[in-house]
Amino acid sequence: KRRGDGAQAWSRAEKSREKLVFRKKKQKKRRRRKLSVSCAGVTVSGIMQLKAVLCALSRYRPDVGYCQCLNYVAAVLLLVCEPETSFWILAAIVDFVMPEGYFSGTLMGAVADTRVLQTLVSKRLPVVAKHLIKLDTNLSAASLQWFVCIFVGVIPIHLTMRVWDLVIVHGSHVLFWVALAVLHLQQDRVISTKNEGEFFNVITTIGSGIEDESELMAAILKFRIPKATIAQLRTHERESLSFRLETESDDNGSSKVPNRHNRRTSTSNSGSSPRKDETSNAGVSRSSSGHDEPPRDDDGKYREDCFYDERKGVTVW
Repeated sequence: KRRGDGAQAWSRAEKSREKLVFRKKKQKKRRRRKLSVSCAGVTVSGIMQLKAVLCALSRYRPDVGYCQCLNYVAAVLLLVCEPETSFWILAAIVDFVMPEGYFSGTLMGAVADTRVLQTLVSKRLPVVAKHLIKLDTNLSAASLQWFVCIFVGVIPIHLTMRVWDLVIVHGSHVLFWVALAVLHLQQDRVISTKNEGEFFNVITTIGSGIEDESELMAAILKFRIPKATIAQLRTHERESLSFRLETESDDNGSSKVPNRHNRRTSTSNSGSSPRKDETSNAGVSRSSSGHDEPPRDDDGKYREDCFYDERKGVTVW
């Protein structure tokens, strides 16, 4: 009888324990769902509004589409504006405020600005520049997020709003003033790092220690670099990047031929005679640059019966 009573009690305890575990799992799932849709004051309707703004922008500017940083900018706009107003302000930022190519697929405008910032840091903040050289690193990765997000998530939100006022009124060159000001205010933290890992830990949270609005504004006014100077640096870096991309695309275009057709070897200088094994081979096609080149058909395509002779170092067929 005692055994039977104990078994019944154990089964009841097991059932109650299972019910308790199930209830806790259900509560935890409900809590996670609530946090996922209501984190930091964002509701389901807010997420839908954000999606609507971003979809509208992608249809308005199909050449831009969706850039990963635009959700930060749109979310901040939705905090203070209606969805339609947020869309038009976001469109104005993409069209008129930020330089061309800032939110393109290659992010060329933003990448060029990171190189401009590196130049300005070497001139206006030499202590930071020397420390970066010592650590064998640069600001490209961190400053790219600063620029494309317009300092959202870098400095507190009340300071971000002030920065946006300056950018919209005066122009995108203000971004460099703000970046230099932030580095200047946190210079001691930056130069105290001993390796690249510590440096990135500091640079990713560099704006968290800035709270005083008047201090930030005073530092920004200290680094008021003329707009013409920044425009000149931007043009130089853009041309450099464009040339680099064109060179890489040309190299990729020349390597589209299969490897067994694209193996070329240089001949000797124009004043010297060719090697015996090259002249003796009648199946070698010579290009104008003096390199071995596979033969082409009437359609201009490379013939399929050619191959690269490793022993002679020429292309034969």
